[in-house]
Amino acid sequence: MAGNGLKRIFISDLHMNTDESEDPPSGNKYGWIGTERIKALASFVSQIPKMGDVEDVVILGDMCDNWVCPAQRDPAHFLDDILKAGCNESVFSAFHNLPSEVKVHYVHGNHDMLMEGGDLTQQVPNITVLGTGEQPGRFIDDKLVAEHGHRYCVFNCPEQLMPGASILPSGFPVTRFFADHVYRTGEDPGYWEIIVEVLKDVLEDHHETLVKEFLHGMANACGLNNDSEVWCGGLLNYPNRVTVKQFEERYKDDYTNWPERTQTRVGRLGALFNDAGEWGGNLELGAYEQYLAPQEADIVIFGHTHHKMLHARAADEITLGEPIQPSRWIYANSGTWIDKANLATYVETEKDLSAGLHWVRLCGVDDKGNPLSEPLSKACVKL
Repeated sequence: MAGNGLKRIFISDLHMNTDESEDPPSGNKYGWIGTERIKALASFVSQIPKMGDVEDVVILGDMCDNWVCPAQRDPAHFLDDILKAGCNESVFSAFHNLPSEVKVHYVHGNHDMLMEGGDLTQQVPNITVLGTGEQPGRFIDDKLVAEHGHRYCVFNCPEQLMPGASILPSGFPVTRFFADHVYRTGEDPGYWEIIVEVLKDVLEDHHETLVKEFLHGMANACGLNNDSEVWCGGLLNYPNRVTVKQFEERYKDDYTNWPERTQTRVGRLGALFNDAGEWGGNLELGAYEQYLAPQEADIVIFGHTHHKMLHARAADEITLGEPIQPSRWIYANSGTWIDKANLATYVETEKDLSAGLHWVRLCGVDDKGNPLSEPLSKACVKL
């Protein structure tokens, strides 16, 4: 395909953490991305100029992470502890060294919603920050929309209904509970298995107090009790020490109050399923309700779930064996770079002006950071 200078790369969920997360006092690493994936990520970013007519690189949130932190440790400061961490230096240098014709954009996710845009641009001056943690940004080009996707999720949408309080949602303490369990035991408590079982029980018996019961179940699964404290280290408008019980009381009405918490088209049941990963449809429901059904976009790209995906809605009936036909719409999820993912992934889009098509490709990266020679899947819509 002839390049038109209109290729874009979308990556998300890098979850770069602190030096300590790789070498903690307990000996149990709790960070989600390790040394080898960091090396691969830096190598991939450095190769972007060789990928042919790349105009934009869009980082769809959770680039950095101060949620994944044990309960008895204060969360990291983004500038000093993560953006300047030695373990992440090669990645930020690679972004900094991209040529000026490659524009780099960043939107907040949930795990980095408290990161100040000025701190990021101080470390990587050529990044343009879209939006804020409180009002997550979007990358928009005509009928393509890309964002992290957490604002369509009950447990991870920024809090808006507690004036003067922190915007951190209930997903923050849940992540702290899990990081604490890993830090203490070296074992992953099995997030998706727990969330499915807890939500089954909650939906059957505790509809109005769903978030409170969810937090309680998650804490217990991670070996914590009502009086267990989570250190919050003076995070914006947050107490220094918060018990599990105080978290439960703080967020108890989040499900009931969902319509008031968010200015989106996504209903509260959909927002609950959006937060349940593969079990809940990988955020495709959020993309459909917010953008695709009202025909505000024909390409939507999210991150957040860590589950790579490309789904195209056919415009017409398809006959097997025929060439790919333009779709009605496309939803793609960029996946993740964390160690648990067996393959690091990204989404690539490209406008073929001569054919009048906008291509979307879900692509993989090998262990050394080299893009795979062929996309995992691809689809197109008409320009």
